[in-house]
Amino acid sequence: YPATARDGYSGDIDYIVGINLADNSIAGVRVLGHRETPGLGDDIEVRKSNWIKSFNGKRLGRPELARWTVKKDGGVFDGFTGATITPRALVTSVARVLQYHAQHGAGHAQALLDQHRARQAQAPARQAETPARQASASASPPPAGNH
Repeated sequence: YPATARDGYSGDIDYIVGINLADNSIAGVRVLGHRETPGLGDDIEVRKSNWIKSFNGKRLGRPELARWTVKKDGGVFDGFTGATITPRALVTSVARVLQYHAQHGAGHAQALLDQHRARQAQAPARQAETPARQASASASPPPAGNH
C-alpha cells in the first residue's frame, strides 16, 4: 500500500507498506520520500538506520492498537533522540494502513498503487519546486526541539 504520513516534522512522509496476506502482518515498510531533518528525522530511511524494520511482522492486535505509538507515548516503538514527531507520525500512519487493509482487504491495494503511480507521474512538477523550498529552508532553519 502506498501511503503518506501528513504530520511529519517537516511535512509529508511518503512510504509504502507490504502486507503478508497469509497472516496480514507487515512484510516491510519503506520510506519513498520526505523532508525530515538530516541527522534526526531522516533515521526513518533504511540506509540511515534499521528503525523502519521494527514494523516487520507486526499486525493489528499485535501489538494492540493503543500501543501503536512511540515508547514516549506508552507504545512499543522506539523513537529517535531529539526527534519524536517523525517516528510518531509514521507509526500512527502505518497503523491506519493496517486498519484500512483489515476493512477493505487486498483487493484495494492495486487501485491504491495505481493512484500512487499517477501522483508520481506528476512528481516532475513537485520536484521543480524543490530548489526553491531548499533555498527557503536554508534561509530560515526549523525551530529546535523534538522532531
